[in-house]
Amino acid sequence: MQNGFERECTGKFHRSRINCQISPLLDNKLISCVARKKHAEEHAEQRRKKALKAAHRAQEKALKAETERLEKAAEEGRRRKKQEKENRRWDYAREGYDRRWKELLALGGLEDHAEGEQPATRRFSFGDIPWPVFAAYSQRSDKRGTDGRGAWESVPADLSVTVSLDDLTAEAISMFLLPPSTSTSPMGDQEKKERKEKLRETFLRFHPDKFEGRIMKRVEEGEKVKVRQAIGQVVRVLNTLMGEGT
Repeated sequence: MQNGFERECTGKFHRSRINCQISPLLDNKLISCVARKKHAEEHAEQRRKKALKAAHRAQEKALKAETERLEKAAEEGRRRKKQEKENRRWDYAREGYDRRWKELLALGGLEDHAEGEQPATRRFSFGDIPWPVFAAYSQRSDKRGTDGRGAWESVPADLSVTVSLDDLTAEAISMFLLPPSTSTSPMGDQEKKERKEKLRETFLRFHPDKFEGRIMKRVEEGEKVKVRQAIGQVVRVLNTLMGEGT
């Protein structure tokens, strides 16, 4: 029989053995828990960094797209302004063309002329004839006028850009008389009518017989051959254009 002291020592011994057996199990469990926690934290950090990178890429992509949009809008604005400026140049050239025809007829004594004019003594050179091509009307843009339009001015006939027979091509005459339509739709009846009237008006101005009777008599002798050649060239182009419109 064990006395009290022996029983106490035996109990402590058994508890010590049990604790020694449990301790490694607890340590392994603790280590495993810490490892899982660390792995979860690392995985969360990786996801956070990945999300940050994705957000950064998305921000860069959005910024690039916005930059490209603004650049495209700016380029479109510049292109539109350039086209508007070019259209004004052509419009003022056509206005100058019509105005110079009126002046030519007036100087030729065919219409009322300004007081003090002596149209019968006025002689025309090749450059005085209002040819239906843009090259015949040198223009410049200075400051804008009070109406907001550019101050385009046609240079007087005697100071205008020299026009030659080579300038009187079918393409140049067609572009000047018949501005290309911005619409992709087929030509409408009104547009066809305006085209026909414009070509007819121009044909009557340059009709060889009418031109001979109204203006050729005022043309300088040394210029008449060249003027007749140019008239014939313009009329041939007009005949072609009128045939295309039928």
